[in-house]
Amino acid sequence: MAKINSRILVFAGAGASKAVNLSQFPTTKEFFERLPEDVTSNFYFGLIVKYLQSFQGLETIDIEHVLWALQNLSDFYNKISSTKTLEGYAIHRNLLTQIHPGYSSGNLAQFSGQLRDQINEVVGDINRIVYELYGYEPSREEISENWIDLISRLDGQGSRLELFTTNYDGVIEAALTRYADDETSRAYRGIRGVVRQSLDLTAWAGGSEWQPILLTKLHGSLDWKYGGNSIFVGDPVFTGDHKKQAIIYPGFKGTNDAPFFDVFHNHLAETLADSKLVIFIGFAFRDDYVNLLLRENIRQPAKVVCINPDKSIKFPSARVEANYIHASFDKKAIDRAMKMSGLD
Repeated sequence: MAKINSRILVFAGAGASKAVNLSQFPTTKEFFERLPEDVTSNFYFGLIVKYLQSFQGLETIDIEHVLWALQNLSDFYNKISSTKTLEGYAIHRNLLTQIHPGYSSGNLAQFSGQLRDQINEVVGDINRIVYELYGYEPSREEISENWIDLISRLDGQGSRLELFTTNYDGVIEAALTRYADDETSRAYRGIRGVVRQSLDLTAWAGGSEWQPILLTKLHGSLDWKYGGNSIFVGDPVFTGDHKKQAIIYPGFKGTNDAPFFDVFHNHLAETLADSKLVIFIGFAFRDDYVNLLLRENIRQPAKVVCINPDKSIKFPSARVEANYIHASFDKKAIDRAMKMSGLD
């Protein structure tokens, strides 16, 4: 079996967890379909769905589309509710009346804060369901012929096995703990401490011991919570305050001010440039910022393998040729990926 003289990168999207347990880890589209009636019957939810269908021409709408649009609408009302923004200043100075006497925007200014709060409430209702669904911990049987199998085959085949995901669930953490042990798994996840465990961001900034495996959760994790200047790792229970949860919610696009965002994405860029093998599992390439990093950093002679049953999914960079395995993430797909990578 050949060995790759550089890092190996595995990037997991929602489809990677779906292959572990469909009922517990639905994809974003399936998550949308499982929303309760009190959410789907909400006025703002219905407004956004109609807008996406009518004006953006989306035949298939997933929850990310809805949350992103709701956030845009909330941001709009937030701007006009404050006199510190240009939009808010113009509304509160009743600019419309000054230009067109007899017309007024005063009601909009008066109720903008209330409208914003109502939108944020439905967004919060949707986000709470994330915790209810994705807090599930898979059994050994559920991860033995996918994640544990893949990790065991790739560990030691390069200078480091880099695991990246945009998922919030604990599937890969469970696989690492089953593959190694709890203490080693914590090191692989960049965690320090035994009783009060916290994230050590220096693990991604080159300031800690080099580990043969490192898991990077680009959008955070359900069991991460902010506490002062630290990110504590514990249970996946929702605190009731989204500001305390160290995750970037569905619908996010672009950059973010979360303390781990730049560190993690800089590490992704560095790893892409140093990887000779990149395997994508169940990733739909809908994250614009990740796609930008792929286009800017991946380079020849890297091999790219995409495991995804959706034949419409395409790798977003022409720098390297992608190999596709149109199948679910299981032992047979791993066998094919290893053969394509020259590691069989």
